[in-house]
Amino acid sequence: MSQESYPGATGPTPPGPGQPTPGVARPTSLGPVSGIAGRLGVDPTTLTRARLASGARARFRMPGTPDPKARIRQLVGVAVWATVLACGGLVVGLRVVFGLFTSAPTWYALTICVIGLFGITCTIAAFASVHRRRMPWLSLAAATVTLIIAWNISY
Repeated sequence: MSQESYPGATGPTPPGPGQPTPGVARPTSLGPVSGIAGRLGVDPTTLTRARLASGARARFRMPGTPDPKARIRQLVGVAVWATVLACGGLVVGLRVVFGLFTSAPTWYALTICVIGLFGITCTIAAFASVHRRRMPWLSLAAATVTLIIAWNISY
């Protein structure tokens, strides 16, 4: 049994979470992550899963009492855009159902479902971030792109 394997050992202690390991060089560039982190004003070497998750929770959540009220005009705009996307999604969905009962390749149903779920997630994110200024519009733009892609695949 080594000296470091029991409580009260006098050997060197390993670094704790978030502390650099001695003798291990940290990368100076993290590729695209460093560019994104730089635009956000964050040190790219300190990005962790917990920090990213807390940032996502702060941006995508249902507005609460302490949040500023959503402007009615913005809420109506998001609702109208989401309604147009839903109508387009129904048209694509009907085309997909028709294609499945006729001659559709095996990859067709899975691809359309994944694209559709991503578009629905973007639309939900728009409603969850309606108290923010630009985030709902960016989410709805992403949902529109997914609808256009699904439309082109289904026709």
